[in-house]
Amino acid sequence: MIFWKLLWQFLFISGFVIFIYMFIIFSHRGYHELVDLLKGNDEE
Repeated sequence: MIFWKLLWQFLFISGFVIFIYMFIIFSHRGYHELVDLLKGNDEE
């Protein structure tokens, strides 16, 4: 019984960490794409 509780907590926490990690990666890429887009608009 306690094994399933620990397994559920582990899956929940790991899923939450992966979600935050993916959010940070996409935010970082989006930020750089936005900076490149703004630089391209300034040069034209």
